[in-house]
Amino acid sequence: MEMIWSYLDSKRISENSKKYIFLLTNVIAFCVLGLLIWSVVSRFALSTIDWMICFIGYPGFFLGFIGGAVYLCRK
Repeated sequence: MEMIWSYLDSKRISENSKKYIFLLTNVIAFCVLGLLIWSVVSRFALSTIDWMICFIGYPGFFLGFIGGAVYLCRK
């Protein structure tokens, strides 16, 4: 999260736009991470599309959105 924020902080973007872009990229990053984890797990078990949605959605929402909002509040 710090890497994303420091990259956005170096750009000439308004403060509100930085926050929106940060949350969006943070959610996307954690969704991709969940997809990568599912692609490994699906080789052995939990290979249906339902599980893929769970592996993408939960990290995206809880770690990406909620975690990013908490990070922005602490900044």
